[in-house]
Amino acid sequence: MFIDKKIYFSFSVDKYFYLDSIQESIHEITKEEYCEIIFGIYNFNLFKLLGYSYCVTPNKIIAAFYQQNDLKIFDRKGVLIEVKKDFFEGFTPYQIQLDDSLENLWIATGAGQVVLCKNINTGDTIFELGIPYEEYSPLSFPEEIKSLFEFLFFLSSSPFIYEV
Repeated sequence: MFIDKKIYFSFSVDKYFYLDSIQESIHEITKEEYCEIIFGIYNFNLFKLLGYSYCVTPNKIIAAFYQQNDLKIFDRKGVLIEVKKDFFEGFTPYQIQLDDSLENLWIATGAGQVVLCKNINTGDTIFELGIPYEEYSPLSFPEEIKSLFEFLFFLSSSPFIYEV
């Protein structure tokens, strides 16, 4: 997450860091500090969300867990307010990212081999990049997706080699 020229990140639910882009240095912070920066406050409900892929809006937190097929919506204190059953339609939500409208959700599906964009309110698929479950794909296991400076980036875990 990019806030005030600092990038906040974690490699696990035990280690939290920020990269200061001005000083070009990395600093470790506590889980409590990380929660306060990401969610605005720290409490046990919010701490449990750190294992999810999540998007924070002014009024709610949208969350997905890669081993579940439901989209979960929490209030800003981490209290569950809505579950959208089977929202991911069998795809594995490795990571999610809201667009600027806060209505469309981009989804990196991992083994599903596609990047999806779905409307949160209707559940309709707006855009699908890739061919689901194709064995050899340039989108080989898209596991991360980020929106930064009006661009959408996604990362694959496996290199793709194009043969001529």
